[in-house]
Amino acid sequence: MVLRECDRDGCCYPAARGFGSCMLCSKHWCFKHAEFEDHQCPSEESDPDVYFAAYTVAKKSHLSALLDKINIEALRPVASDARNGVKCWIPAFDANNDPAFRVDLASEQSGGQNCHLDIEFEDGVVWIVLLSFEDPLLPPASAQRHIFLSEVATLKFLAQTSVPIPRVHSYQLEYPDNPVGTSYVLMSKLEGSPLDWNEASPQQRIKVMEQLADIFLELEKYPIWLMGSPIPSDFLDNEIKVGGFVREPWFETPERGLGHFSTLEAAYIAIINWHLQAFDGREIAKLPVDNYLSFKWRVIDWEFASFEAKDLAFSSPCMMWPVEDFYDGKPNLSDDEIEFAWIFNGRDRLDLAGLVLEGRKWQRYLFFLGGGVPSDKTELEALFQCLRKCFGDDDDNISSYEEWKEAALKLYRDDAILDSLIRDERAKA
Repeated sequence: MVLRECDRDGCCYPAARGFGSCMLCSKHWCFKHAEFEDHQCPSEESDPDVYFAAYTVAKKSHLSALLDKINIEALRPVASDARNGVKCWIPAFDANNDPAFRVDLASEQSGGQNCHLDIEFEDGVVWIVLLSFEDPLLPPASAQRHIFLSEVATLKFLAQTSVPIPRVHSYQLEYPDNPVGTSYVLMSKLEGSPLDWNEASPQQRIKVMEQLADIFLELEKYPIWLMGSPIPSDFLDNEIKVGGFVREPWFETPERGLGHFSTLEAAYIAIINWHLQAFDGREIAKLPVDNYLSFKWRVIDWEFASFEAKDLAFSSPCMMWPVEDFYDGKPNLSDDEIEFAWIFNGRDRLDLAGLVLEGRKWQRYLFFLGGGVPSDKTELEALFQCLRKCFGDDDDNISSYEEWKEAALKLYRDDAILDSLIRDERAKA
């Protein structure tokens, strides 16, 4: 089973994850047909100006289709009933009947996977309704339902803590008995502005880091001993269970994500083995030989590694990483990360400060496992070489990438999957 099949009639290959999905034509192509005459959409590489203009139009078209599904006459009473009959209106629909106005307003309150529309009550209270996007770059509808429920479960779990989060008042999946017409979540709207870390002043960054430290210390009080994603309980509204992972790279099929697992070691070994199978089936198809070899290395290297989930959960958030240095394969920490560690030092939590300072190697490890399979050879070499340095015994004297690859090809010369990938790569060249 795979996440999607290729849309080319008669093709036996799965759609390639990532580059095989096209926003412009809404189709999904395998590693062969994504770049052949079957798929003639402009690409970012061949004609970026035409591509991004068409991408913007297609993105708005998908958002417009989602908004057209909403039965606004049903959504208003659903929200009103959740507030004991207080009347409400929805500006995106009620302030202007122009569909273009509606799409533009929704776009302003959109993220990567969801859009949020304000619901204003006559007593001045404001909620938002969360709606999940439906476009070809996102997981299939079945997987989206699992992601949706996990987001709800996460918010309900956090509601038990002192972490400031929006309260979930009502939600419903898209089913025939859902009068609104699509999946939705009604939740409180928190006051504030979106965080722009790069534009924040040093004083603003420190304020945010102090708040993050508060959140870390609060979440530490609620350990979870299983590896997976939160899912709602079938019985109790406030009870949270742990199910399979709902991150797109870790869905085996539209209905099933990897997991759950009782240990982090079991989770990572399963994730690595799944990637190896995906390379074999051509579901992951960028730089297949190099990426396959790098994942084989990670299986062996895992035998010498040991750490706990807390090492990753309490490492620095990616917004603090020195992004350019990270992609160049440099292991250094940013000034923000060092400041974040000092904040924990100042609270007499040297253990958490240590996790921030020592977290880069595991962040790099998870970066690959979490969907960061590189498609650019230069980027892959830099990232992989740094990963080797992080886990090597002699950081300054590791072999070059080409030397390592030559040795790996010899080591795995009897590997049937590798042999098949090499033959495909030669045929394409």
